[in-house]
Amino acid sequence: MSRLPNFLIVGAAKSGTTSLYEYLRQHPQIFMPEQKEPSFFAAAEAGGLNDIHSYQELFHDVTDETAIGEASVAYLADTNAAQKIHDSLGPDTKIVVLLRNPVNMAYSLWGHNRRLGVEPLDFEDALEEEMGRLKNDTLEQELGTWRYNVTYKYRASYSHQLQPYLGTFNRKQIKIYIYEEFFENGLPQYNDLCHFLNVQTGHEPI
Repeated sequence: MSRLPNFLIVGAAKSGTTSLYEYLRQHPQIFMPEQKEPSFFAAAEAGGLNDIHSYQELFHDVTDETAIGEASVAYLADTNAAQKIHDSLGPDTKIVVLLRNPVNMAYSLWGHNRRLGVEPLDFEDALEEEMGRLKNDTLEQELGTWRYNVTYKYRASYSHQLQPYLGTFNRKQIKIYIYEEFFENGLPQYNDLCHFLNVQTGHEPI
């Protein structure tokens, strides 16, 4: 049977998780699957994998890597994901969070959705519509995307998204980094993350 992750990058959206995923894939002691955003532990509306066999298959090629992980930003937005992760992967699972200036994150997410064609409104109008979107039971069908992808104030409000993780996992199992600090020249906090994941420090991703 495939080994399952012992760490997850859970978000936030538009906060450098793709870059971090690519860096960690290069580390010889870390396994990251080819698919980013499997979103298995998020709600089905998030559009991820929905059966355990497909999820296990992502890790079929794990060999002797120390750290096994995946990256799905839906896990931070979905407040039920923390408990699902805890119940499925265990309390020792390590949680990695990247947070970006919330205004920049929200605007970047809006721009991303405009490019995808799932956001019909300009940024200010989308913010005004947010409460209605959260209560709209047909929003996913109307826009063709998960409601939390187009609720920008919600995605930029980190405290309530972090609370399920802080309430479910021991604090020592959670590492929170700030995008603007983590991705400074030289990646000054990258070795700290490697230490947290119990893999060799000194690795220099390209």
